[in-house]
Amino acid sequence: MRLFFSVSLIVGFWGVTKGQEPEIPDTVETRVEDIEGVLEDITQDGTDSQLADVLARLEESPLDLNSATDSELQQIPGVTPTLAFRIVASREKQRFTSVRDLLRIEGFTEELYLRVAKYVVVVNIAERGTPAVFRMSFRSRTQTDLQQRAGFANGAYAGSPVKSYNRMIAAYAEGGDIAKTSQHSLELGMLMEKDPGERSVNDFIAGYALFNAPSFSVRVLLGDFVIEAGEGLVLWRSVGFSKGSEVISPLQKRGYGLKPYLSTDENLFFRGAAAEWKLNSMSVTVFHSSKPITASINADGNITSLFSDGYHRTSGELARKNNSHERLSGFKVALEPLWGVKVGGTAYRAQFDKGLFLSEASGYPGNNVSAGGFDITYTNRFVSIFSEIAKAGAGSPAGIAGLVFAPDKRIDLAVSARFYPKDFSNVHAFGFRESGSLTQNESGLYVGAQAIISRFLKISTYYDQFQFPWRTSSLEVPAAGNDFLCLGDVRVTRNLNAQILYKNRHKPSSQTELDIFQRSKDVMSDRNQKNYRLTVRFTSSAKAEWKSRFEMVDVVYSPTQEPQRG
Repeated sequence: MRLFFSVSLIVGFWGVTKGQEPEIPDTVETRVEDIEGVLEDITQDGTDSQLADVLARLEESPLDLNSATDSELQQIPGVTPTLAFRIVASREKQRFTSVRDLLRIEGFTEELYLRVAKYVVVVNIAERGTPAVFRMSFRSRTQTDLQQRAGFANGAYAGSPVKSYNRMIAAYAEGGDIAKTSQHSLELGMLMEKDPGERSVNDFIAGYALFNAPSFSVRVLLGDFVIEAGEGLVLWRSVGFSKGSEVISPLQKRGYGLKPYLSTDENLFFRGAAAEWKLNSMSVTVFHSSKPITASINADGNITSLFSDGYHRTSGELARKNNSHERLSGFKVALEPLWGVKVGGTAYRAQFDKGLFLSEASGYPGNNVSAGGFDITYTNRFVSIFSEIAKAGAGSPAGIAGLVFAPDKRIDLAVSARFYPKDFSNVHAFGFRESGSLTQNESGLYVGAQAIISRFLKISTYYDQFQFPWRTSSLEVPAAGNDFLCLGDVRVTRNLNAQILYKNRHKPSSQTELDIFQRSKDVMSDRNQKNYRLTVRFTSSAKAEWKSRFEMVDVVYSPTQEPQRG
């Protein structure tokens, strides 16, 4: 049993020029989906802190539908590149006067509107000037387990069982929209986090200062940041949208370039300085980072893995805290020669104080690591075609290519092929993939489809065929598998909604068995897992909702192990 307490506070001040009154931003009166519900659909890990931080920032500073770029709009889960293109094209003909105007966009359903509504706004400001805006948000969360964990009972954990999280963002902008990049603004952010068993309430601290100066076409960031580029084969944050109930939108990345970092994942972000220049249809970003990292060090003094869990509870965990160091510099260039066409290039060079030896497949790149890639995207009202090719060090090139096609407002189709060689070793990559901590040693073909059968029924499905050309940390030989999902979303009444999900995954597994001499041996087997899930949601009002889920899981191993059900 867990005790949980959370506080969220947002304070705003609008300073208005004499003789001018800002119009009240459009508000949403209908129920909108919460962050946890969105995460459950877009990724199989609904508790991911970085994805939750992206959504929280959008909720606190919604995008103005009349000024947001298509890249900014694609940060919202469910907004595909084709939908973002249609939104921008639509406002060129007729500006948005209400968030509900999104429903005039071809392919925008009521369900998607309920998800998107809290992340966008329509700000109507008098033409005589723009008001100054100051906003501060503070989020605090504290929780503890009522049942004592083993680490506290045996004295292994040095600190208290309380988990705490405190985050503050303060922003000042000359105009009425903090999220708008075409106005001068200053934003400061800080985060402090403590895991259960850690001694200090500030065991992990992150922070940044972001200054936007459109008169000089530049954004400058000091502190912690991430770089999102292309399809994630060169640079990305340490997580990303993955396979889930949303079968179309997670396939293509939504790279936004330079972003401040304020999440609790304690690795694979940058700490230093970055600047982004935008000149007409071109943007150039340069960055430098120097920060300690937490890693596993083998007997030869090489880094064998990087830790992002951030646990510093036991003597062993404390000993490896910040036991290595990374210094990194790089750049990102993006061009938009024609509307809908985007071309980009990204590269970096990193130096570690110890050699990298993350896997036998990737080999030993040494202390100096470099990576670079080229990406291109073409988008119109009906199709988005994307691709990225990247190379890391002396390894083989990796690549991904695909398209998202919307032939009708009720139908969306997607297909993507990926190829990540075993010697593609890039710790800062996060490409679309099946599993694993690194974007390497995997190839696959993904096909997804989504159809609105009627106003009461939507069907979503995908099939992913993947293979591992080289052995992995859990498999001694090359292997292959597949993953299938089918989801029916049924609107029984206006307030009652039901989701029926079936998922079937075949994936090789290594099992330990005893031979005739009672000796342990590893045996390869086929692990087939089937999930049957029913989710019922009843909404009685805009502020009250009841949600219940039933799920049954069948796991069958071949050829010898007993099946499991739960």
